[in-house]
Amino acid sequence: MIFDRETERRVEDWLEATASPMPQEALESALEAVARTAQVGKGSRWPAWTRRRAFSRVATAVVVLLVVTAGWLTLGALAPFIDGTGSSPSGSPQTHRWDPVADFRRAPYQLNPSPDSYGNEGVWSYRRSSKSAHDPMDYYLLSGFEGDAWVDRDYVNLFIGLGAADRALYFHPWSDGAVRKHAILGWTSPITGDILISGAIARVQDDCDVPSANVIFTIDRGVETLHTIAVDVGQSGTFDATATVALGETIYFVFDADSDARCDLTTMRLEITSE
Repeated sequence: MIFDRETERRVEDWLEATASPMPQEALESALEAVARTAQVGKGSRWPAWTRRRAFSRVATAVVVLLVVTAGWLTLGALAPFIDGTGSSPSGSPQTHRWDPVADFRRAPYQLNPSPDSYGNEGVWSYRRSSKSAHDPMDYYLLSGFEGDAWVDRDYVNLFIGLGAADRALYFHPWSDGAVRKHAILGWTSPITGDILISGAIARVQDDCDVPSANVIFTIDRGVETLHTIAVDVGQSGTFDATATVALGETIYFVFDADSDARCDLTTMRLEITSE
């Protein structure tokens, strides 16, 4: 039939033009499979027109088309991971940034610990210490939430809160002179790799009507201190630190009241970047 021959020719031309990237062994395997299934006997349940030569060739072309298409789709989906980087198809690394202000969850959606913007659970935590030493074994999650702040109702003015207007977190530690309770932000790494920690802190109470000691700010990886800044009333400071972290390792941003907690309200802007 002219129609069958014309259809057959067009399909074969199309296959010759488009299916050439398919490996030869895969093509031969597909054709052999079609040849086997095409050998239906006289008692076949399929209509007689399906056993015509033209139909068999068209069916072969369709199967080859499906195999080629599936192969291309599979390769396309796996392309970012073939070189082992898990990044973009170009192989360039993907930069991640964490901002505690952007990720802060306001009521009624507050969580402690809480996820980051990438959907990783338990990245940010809001804590206090039980004593003056910097020891993560003695850091406890704050359980009270009032307004936009995590608080400890047993210690007046011990809190970590959101300053939405100036896009900063506010910290106030506690001290009775002999024992200090630090206000602590924790970042638990959802990755393994190198990170850059940068930002600024400021004592925002410019005037204090009583003598006040410094606020001691430290960046700790576990019990190891990576960076320290001491800020007096009205003072500010910037920080940059680098670290290599393992998955699940925590960096602590500790606000220590030193010998007293008078006028210790301190803000922090923070960005953690990794590649």
